Amino acid sequence: MTAVLEKSVVTDRALLPTGRDACNRFLLPERLKEVQYLVAAGDERAAKTYATMGVWFGHAIAHYLDFHDFWNPLILGRVTTGAGGDSVPAKARKVLHEEFPEAAGQAMLHAPNEESRRVGQAVAAAGLPQIERNQEI
Repeated sequence: MTAVLEKSVVTDRALLPTGRDACNRFLLPERLKEVQYLVAAGDERAAKTYATMGVWFGHAIAHYLDFHDFWNPLILGRVTTGAGGDSVPAKARKVLHEEFPEAAGQAMLHAPNEESRRVGQAVAAAGLPQIERNQEI
């Protein structure tokens, strides 16, 4: 799932039922801020979008484990910050434990601090191994 699709689904799903026309007026980063504002203000519909994203993420982790061996996935990105952001890894962990217990034992989800989540791509790139020029990819 691309970041653009993720942000669009999250923001449109939360904003459309509120009667706000932010879906048409704002670009994706502004829509996300609006959804985070709605969650902080106690809007249950906006909060449910984050819970849904956590379910998707839990299922995605379990599916990826069918093809790749990994143990410590990081949950990064602007969508996981601010109000509602902490519910994404919490819901993903719950899905893994309840529906995919073998995957829950293999993949321990990690959510770094708020600042690191916002610059997720840079954090991920910094963790890539160095490949020497003569080495095959």
